Amino acid sequence: MSTQEQVRDAAISYIETNHAETVPYTTNLSWSGGRATAGGVVGAETYIYTSGGWTVTIKYPVIPNPPYTINATYTSGTTSIVWEGTSQNSTITETSYSYTP
Repeated sequence: MSTQEQVRDAAISYIETNHAETVPYTTNLSWSGGRATAGGVVGAETYIYTSGGWTVTIKYPVIPNPPYTINATYTSGTTSIVWEGTSQNSTITETSYSYTP
């Protein structure tokens, strides 16, 4: 498993643990996607993963032990979840969260 996949999974786990209303939307996820950085871009990477209404975007500078910026959104019908946070040193920090049932 890549570091980006570990960051993605840690963010989804954080969302489940800290926002119980999201659990029905975070089970049995099968992710697709990966590196989305355009060729020729130097100094930063972007990865995008999707599964079951979720889109998780991870951005980070190409440096040792980078801070990862994470945006996770879920949309299905009228239900919307928007979560933003960071990951550094395997620690997830939430910066914003909204849920519309």
